[in-house]
Amino acid sequence: MSLLNWPNFTASVEPQTEGADAELGALSPERALLSPVWIASLAILGLNDHLFKGSGLLPDVLTGKLSDVAGMLVAPALLAAVTRTKSRRGLFLCHLAVGAVFAAINLSGDAAAAWSALMGLVGAPWTITVDPTDLIVLPALFLSWRALAPDMTKPVPRGRVRAIEGTLASVGVCLSVATSQSEPWEGEEGWWTNPINADVYVQNTSDVSTVVRLRSPRAGVMLDCFEIAANPGILSEEIFGEAVSYTLAPGNVVAARDTGVTQGQACYAVLVEGDTFPQTLVFWENGDIPVEWIDGDRALEGGLILEWEDDHHTIEAMKRPELIQPLADSDDPPAGACTPQEDGGRLAWTQPQSGSRRVAALDVGPDGCIAVDFSSGEPDGLTDWYVCAPPELFPFVVGDWIRSETINEALITRRVIGPDQEPVASAELFLSTGSALPPLIDTTLSLRADFDCGLAPDACGSVSRNASLTAQRSDLPVASIAVGETAHLDLPGSDLAIHLVHAQERVLVNTECSEGPAATGDDIEVVAVYTEPQ
Repeated sequence: MSLLNWPNFTASVEPQTEGADAELGALSPERALLSPVWIASLAILGLNDHLFKGSGLLPDVLTGKLSDVAGMLVAPALLAAVTRTKSRRGLFLCHLAVGAVFAAINLSGDAAAAWSALMGLVGAPWTITVDPTDLIVLPALFLSWRALAPDMTKPVPRGRVRAIEGTLASVGVCLSVATSQSEPWEGEEGWWTNPINADVYVQNTSDVSTVVRLRSPRAGVMLDCFEIAANPGILSEEIFGEAVSYTLAPGNVVAARDTGVTQGQACYAVLVEGDTFPQTLVFWENGDIPVEWIDGDRALEGGLILEWEDDHHTIEAMKRPELIQPLADSDDPPAGACTPQEDGGRLAWTQPQSGSRRVAALDVGPDGCIAVDFSSGEPDGLTDWYVCAPPELFPFVVGDWIRSETINEALITRRVIGPDQEPVASAELFLSTGSALPPLIDTTLSLRADFDCGLAPDACGSVSRNASLTAQRSDLPVASIAVGETAHLDLPGSDLAIHLVHAQERVLVNTECSEGPAATGDDIEVVAVYTEPQ
């Protein structure tokens, strides 16, 4: 039979077997269990897994592949015997099933974990090392077909020989399962571990089951990983979302993050909680700890180990203690930290109507916001425009005609001569928010971070460093402007007032409740007013 013709599904006519009820041409896979090839493969499988592996008698590379080759010879015939396969097509499907499962668990960590969990349901979990190079043994399935299929056409024996077949089948099942069965962690008995692919993970190494809750940052949280890595203790509970709960039986492990969903982030933060151990913050950078196949047999770099002590669990990063960091308290900033700037005093405005409009009425509310009514005649009692900015800087009065335009995140409003007329230089209001400094005419602005203050979280968990502004207009001296201050840079024929409303460098942003730019970096709000001197 050539490889191109394998398998041949044409059933050959066999002599009627000793069993009177045997079908003409039907296979008897259990007969292959008496074949010298199958018995020798079974012996090699058992000796290799329980004697040669780890003994130093044979190279590790050889012992690793020897079991795989032996398994390719043992498993198909055993599967066919257990499933009572009678046809060549069925025997081919048994070979195909063995090859498919073997390929899947050596190519996919998820498939390996699923197979291990399935074996665990019958009390025989596997610890599997995902190794694509093991696929080189798949041609042994063809050897299994050529060597063992002929024996399956022999008469079915009775009595003691059938009993021997049953014994060999039982031994084959046990050795096949034991091929990759996990050993207890540090000698503990009665465990089985669910293998996973992970970098950082939690394992319950005690003999007491416990609930572990994992909380990742909310979807709207942005991290400056460079700054956080230098100051990981600035993360507070407010940035973490809902918990995902797991019950960890003795020996069980759970990944701190979903490596498929969070792949590619620059850094990771996870809050680990439980009823029997203290709340624990874990932070690490991408690539700092390798993603490995965690079988629970030993503590790896990313392991967080739960152990029972008196009436509670302790949690410890045995290999990398720097994984565990203190959790910041947004209500009690650390010593030396600046008080975070509040969002309540930010700039805000409603979108003004297009074209030129006449200011009919102005009303300053108790919150400092200005209500502007537009009308071509008498006030109509309707508010057309709200501007929340320092009222003392608002340059327009009742009777002025004004026109507004929005450029990026800035609103520019100018006084005009009249309806549909060109602007005049007598008054211009510039409101700027976002991450960029406003491009003011003949003025250079720069943001200056206050490194004398430490980082601290605000009520939303966002973390920032306060900043100030420097401004220079033409040849005038450089002015330093702190938040809440106004600098006057006046030149002949044109006065300029710059008021700094908000200035921060943000290293963590919880966009779900923090205002300002939806990204880390500069957060700047400026009011600038050009007027002609009277």
